[in-house]
Amino acid sequence: MNNRQTSVFFLFFYLLGSCESFLVTLNYPPAIQIQPDLDVYYKDGESLTLPCMATGFPAPTFKWKRNGLELDYSDGRFVMVPGEGSLIISYTEERDEGVFQCLAENEFGTSASINVNLRMGRLNDFAAASPIAFSPHLGESLTLNCVPPLSVPRAEVEWILTSSDGSVEPVTYDNRVTKDYEGRLHITNVQQEDYQNGKAYRCMVTNFFLRKNTYGKAIHIIPTGNLPLLRPAQYLWTSPSDVLGLRGETLQLKCIFSGNPTPEVIWSKNYDVLPHDYNVSLGGQELTMTNVTERDAGSYQCYGSNTNGSLAYRDIVVRVESKPYWDIEPQDKNTNTGATVTFMCKAKGYPEPVIQWFVNGVKLEESQKPILHSHRFLNPDANNVTFVNVNNHDKMVLQCNASNIHGYVFADFYLNILAD
Repeated sequence: MNNRQTSVFFLFFYLLGSCESFLVTLNYPPAIQIQPDLDVYYKDGESLTLPCMATGFPAPTFKWKRNGLELDYSDGRFVMVPGEGSLIISYTEERDEGVFQCLAENEFGTSASINVNLRMGRLNDFAAASPIAFSPHLGESLTLNCVPPLSVPRAEVEWILTSSDGSVEPVTYDNRVTKDYEGRLHITNVQQEDYQNGKAYRCMVTNFFLRKNTYGKAIHIIPTGNLPLLRPAQYLWTSPSDVLGLRGETLQLKCIFSGNPTPEVIWSKNYDVLPHDYNVSLGGQELTMTNVTERDAGSYQCYGSNTNGSLAYRDIVVRVESKPYWDIEPQDKNTNTGATVTFMCKAKGYPEPVIQWFVNGVKLEESQKPILHSHRFLNPDANNVTFVNVNNHDKMVLQCNASNIHGYVFADFYLNILAD
């Protein structure tokens, strides 16, 4: 049971305890309990349901907005489930993409869901291309490019080997054969085994939502020479020199150096020993930080070396910012007439979040609610709204949105006045 459901539960029993006024007091603003995820994807032509359920008395009515405008139901494809606000799209089309929001309304206010990004899943095919072949000398490095086609949601890129009989097997990655974060395959030093008995290397792009793959052109590697060339460690690919990490998420850095023998990769932070809780994998090429915090910001150094030359080196600066997250999240308030009620809405994040208030789904500055234009309403700062000497006409639903360039947090909560 979440906080809002608990609040409604105890309100119900409070009202039951006031039997003489039960029929009068059993009124409260709507409160959305079930809503869609922030990002929703759909397959063209399939049906889709966007859930929306709310409590409230009288029972709320529902409506949906798309891109800020009330949804048009005229073509018959959009239907709301009777008794709730869940929206069924019987047959989805590309034009259904947009930002959707569910609103639940009764005479005491309007509760609003988050803004839902609805997008159609898609994966374009690679353009047709003839097979190509590379003939590097043994010991030289080689990079195979892959430019993934458009995919919604974002696709995963892997490299595979295909035979003339149509069989498929994955490329085995290690510190000599590795993939960068942009999908390219790097061979730090070509060996005879990279011929793979004539099998073709292909870039495979997978959209897991659509359960669909598409394949790039066939690439053959035909090594030349009798003995592998010995080569010093040299820069081949690294993460950008300036990397942004987000608080609470996982951040990975990668450095790939060519050379024969295969270079060893070591890391430092601020030119000092790497913290012990960082994970280094793929023969030292990849550095992983989980649950990123501000302490992970700094300068990271990766060094590639082998027995055939000087040290190769790259420096990567990590900056840490944050999506908004709640410091004080506003909650439903049930109070009596004459009381003073304050709602606090404070969020942290970097850049600092911008706070915006709404009343019954309308921007605070645009709302016509009478108390907002009286001396009984105080808004001393962006994080605080206060209602003084409230009465039964002041019931309402409020929303607070805290946003920055990385995202937002959204709260929907009500002010309910109980009969004395």
